[in-house]
Amino acid sequence: MSWEEIVASKRAVRDAAVAEFASNGLTSPTITADDDASSLVRRLKDGEVSTETVVRTYINNACKAQAKTNCLTEVCFAAAIERAQALDAHYNTTGEVIGPLHGVPVSLKDQFDLKGIDSTIGYVGRVSKPATTNAWIVDILERLGAVVIAKTNLPQSIMAIVDAEPWSADAQCPRLPWRNDCVEEYSTRPLTIGLMLDDGVVKVHPPIERLFRELVSKLQEAGHDVVQWDVGLNAECVEIMDAYYTADGGEDIKQAVAEGGESFIPHVKALIERGPAISVYEYWKLNRRKVAAQQAYHEMWNNARSSKGRPIDIILTPTMAHTSLPHRKCRWVGYTKLFNLLDYTAMSFPVGRVSKRLDSVSTDDYVPRNAYDAWNWAQYDSESMDGHHVGLQLVGRRYEEEKVLGAAIHIEKLLKG
Repeated sequence: MSWEEIVASKRAVRDAAVAEFASNGLTSPTITADDDASSLVRRLKDGEVSTETVVRTYINNACKAQAKTNCLTEVCFAAAIERAQALDAHYNTTGEVIGPLHGVPVSLKDQFDLKGIDSTIGYVGRVSKPATTNAWIVDILERLGAVVIAKTNLPQSIMAIVDAEPWSADAQCPRLPWRNDCVEEYSTRPLTIGLMLDDGVVKVHPPIERLFRELVSKLQEAGHDVVQWDVGLNAECVEIMDAYYTADGGEDIKQAVAEGGESFIPHVKALIERGPAISVYEYWKLNRRKVAAQQAYHEMWNNARSSKGRPIDIILTPTMAHTSLPHRKCRWVGYTKLFNLLDYTAMSFPVGRVSKRLDSVSTDDYVPRNAYDAWNWAQYDSESMDGHHVGLQLVGRRYEEEKVLGAAIHIEKLLKG
């Protein structure tokens, strides 16, 4: 078969599975997006709802999301319902849940192996090559009681994983037990927050700026200290990260695409045509450059102080320079790529929506800083973007997940009023 036929066949299998479960009965209107994992488990433990009802409700919601966004890569609905029924049988027999995630539906980023399921990550050459074992994170999730319903283009993470000591299963995972005391500290005391509304390369769209400033005002009113963040090192960090993407001259991507006989999408084609692979010596120099940039950023953070003399706890910054865009229109991810290079902790969260009434700002007089900035501002349209979610992110340093989570609890309370 040609690569187009393989793609069509793969999509047909997925679409048939979605169609089969799009209206599957046993759903509950009382199970909503407002139910977090803890509340779902509490309701399951109290016998208020069954695991099968919860799973079927989430499957129904996943089908609706798929129709709008094409978010599903692999569908595991039948296996999920079978597991839900087994969990219900266990609960009905013992009166106990099997773990802290008992009956909680989860989706996995496509790169995580699920036994018997493909992990294509977008490559035709990886179709019909199902994983022979589970990724360690899958085994841990299932041991805790979670139910995998699908694989998607977006990751969803659950904090209880660390209690299962993943470092005992994965040699690449550092031994870092979870620190609840740190979460408690940063969710209750005043914070000192570095503000990075602008990364110095691409200016964010008006609704992002509006909602960012509104949140900052709420933070200040609540007694938190804020300071403008220095963006002088940002461009260098992004440049280094870009060099890593093509250090092999795109060879890994070329081989994966060639295996399936498919053609390159424009964005990937531009990526692999940036230049040939660099030498081992050039790669060593790139590594030294990265370490130097990480150290410089680390020292900058150490030296930063608020007007009250306080050290910086976290950074508040947009996740992207824009809201949702049409497929293949995204070109600048510097607001996240920066922290990928630094190996920092980041949590993205919704802060509000675009309003055509509040955000109908003329961009005719805006003078772009560079080609990326010009492209970004050419995308802005408050009419078509009306109602789109706006995302911001909280950033901590390496291994500061607890601090970021604690700060997020503060902000969640402010946003909910």
